[in-house]
Amino acid sequence: MSEMELNFSEYYKMLYNKRTPSPKEIVMVTVTEIHPHGIYVNIEEYGIRAYCPINEISTRWIKRPSDVVKINQKLVAQVYKISHGGRVVNVSIRRVLPGERKKKMIEWKRLRRSFMIFNIIAERLKVNIKEVMEKFAKPLSEEFDNPYYGLEEIVKSGKDVLIDLGVPEDWIDPIYEIVKSYVKPSEIELKKILLIRTLAPDGIKRIKTAFEKALRDKEEKVLVEYLSAPRYLIKIRGYEWKEAEKTFNEILKTLEKNISDKKWRSEILIEGEEGKRKRK
Repeated sequence: MSEMELNFSEYYKMLYNKRTPSPKEIVMVTVTEIHPHGIYVNIEEYGIRAYCPINEISTRWIKRPSDVVKINQKLVAQVYKISHGGRVVNVSIRRVLPGERKKKMIEWKRLRRSFMIFNIIAERLKVNIKEVMEKFAKPLSEEFDNPYYGLEEIVKSGKDVLIDLGVPEDWIDPIYEIVKSYVKPSEIELKKILLIRTLAPDGIKRIKTAFEKALRDKEEKVLVEYLSAPRYLIKIRGYEWKEAEKTFNEILKTLEKNISDKKWRSEILIEGEEGKRKRK
C-alpha cells in the first residue's frame, strides 16, 4: 500500500480510533471459507479473521453451511466472543435482529461512500489521504458519527459547516464543490392548498403582489400553482419537514399581512384545516 493509499479497514480504524471489535458489536463480514462445522469471515471494519460456527449461522437448523451462505457473500454479524488477547474472534449471524441488520446495511453503504469521497478529495487537492482524514474526515465523524451524514449537512447548510469544523481555508471551496457533486440528500416536498378570498376591487393584483413578497428569496425551493379560484397549491422542497413547515408559515404570514384589509373582507384558509385557521 503506497503512502497515498488507504484501505477501508485502515480508514475505519483511523476514523474511530479503534483497532479491534468489542463484544456484541454489530459488524459487516465477508465469507472467506466454508467448512462443514462453520465458516470463516473477514470483519470488514477491522480487516481481521473471525469464525462463525454452524449453530450461529441461522435461526433454523441447517445441515451444511453451504446451504445458506456462499464465498464472498457479505453478511451482518454480531461479535459474541473474543479470546487469546483478541487473536480469536467469534461472530454470530443468527443473533442479529432484522432491524439491526437493516440499519447496519444502510450505515455500511454510507460509510463506504464517504470513504470514496474522501479519496476523491485527497486526489483533487493533491494531498495525502491521511491528511484529509486528520483535518476533515475525523472532525466530521466526531460531530456526526457517520461522516456521510456530515457530508449531507454540508450540502444542506453550505460552507459554514466546513468553516465550523476548522477545515483549512484553501480546502473549503474545492471540498464544497466535490461534496455537492457526489452527495445528494433525500429531499422532501411539503404540499399545502390555500383558499384565498378577498372582496377588494383589486383583489387579483393584491394576491399576486402578496405572493411576490412571500416568495422573495425562496424561489429555488417554493413553487406556487394556481388551481382554480380560490385554490392555490404551495409546494415546498427541502431536507427536513420542520424546516419546510417553517417556510410555509413564513409565506402564510406574509400573505395574510399583504392581503388582509380592514375595509374589505378577506380570508386565507388552509384546505382541510378550515376550522383551525381563518383570517378576516
